[in-house]
Amino acid sequence: MTRSITFIFYYFTTLIALSVASCPKGGILDAEEGSCLFAVKFEDTFQNAQDYCSNYYGNLISIQSADANEKVLSLSKIFANNTKFAWLGGKYDGTKITWIDETPAEFSNLQEGVPAGYLLLNLTSGKWTTANWNGLFPFVCRTQDASTEPPSCPPYAPCPTDWVYSQSLKFCYKVIFNVDFTEGDQNCRLMNSFLTSIHSDTENRFVNDLGKSGSPQTAWQQHPLIGGKRTGPGKTDWMWVDGTPFNYSIWADNQPDNSQGNEWCLQTIADLFPNAYPKSEQYLYKWNDFPCEARYRVAICKQPAKY
Repeated sequence: MTRSITFIFYYFTTLIALSVASCPKGGILDAEEGSCLFAVKFEDTFQNAQDYCSNYYGNLISIQSADANEKVLSLSKIFANNTKFAWLGGKYDGTKITWIDETPAEFSNLQEGVPAGYLLLNLTSGKWTTANWNGLFPFVCRTQDASTEPPSCPPYAPCPTDWVYSQSLKFCYKVIFNVDFTEGDQNCRLMNSFLTSIHSDTENRFVNDLGKSGSPQTAWQQHPLIGGKRTGPGKTDWMWVDGTPFNYSIWADNQPDNSQGNEWCLQTIADLFPNAYPKSEQYLYKWNDFPCEARYRVAICKQPAKY
């Protein structure tokens, strides 16, 4: 509940500030570019942070110079003292940086040796590092026009506290840990949700990104449990526990195989799995049937968003 209240409070106070001035309190007006930089101290995923910035006709911040980097660092004073990182509006693919606002990546302050991922500003060193998109961090927005009238404030957050919102899918998702199928199913239902169904490539990628550990796995039960359940022994005998149509599937090679006749639940292979398959395209982000009584590292719950 605390995070939802915090979201609404800062969303509302930022809107008020924008409506009475060209930049919210604590923001920096960039007169030369006709834009405003402002920091948001509640923590969220990369995409949700970008969605928030877009509500002000802007984007997560891009940085084009050392001076701009220092300017963004100066905004971090509103964050809690123990805050170490904040989202920037870029992605590093291991070779080059791409900014979400499509500005050229002519300047870089990337820390040496960082892996591919979404950009974070180290608030101590000023260097840039990376994280998976589903990390939770504060962020900095840049509006495209400091004089633009902001939209009206929504009356409530789209998801409960600690759930991850997908604006494109209009659903909320939550990772739970160390459960078998029965426990996972019950835990999701207690939160007015179900083990997740998947109905598109977009949703499949979202769920896998949410459930991945980021490291190669060595056992089947280390991959996420989702809400598919067998209705019979055949390859097409499947249903979603939330009652939605089983109208999409993306099985790994030679799956489902119902090994030993007891693989009646469904998991998705979210991480590299060299013990089972030599090539990642044979399995990564694809599905496998597995025993329901196995204890899974994580399971994914899903419920409709409020908007």
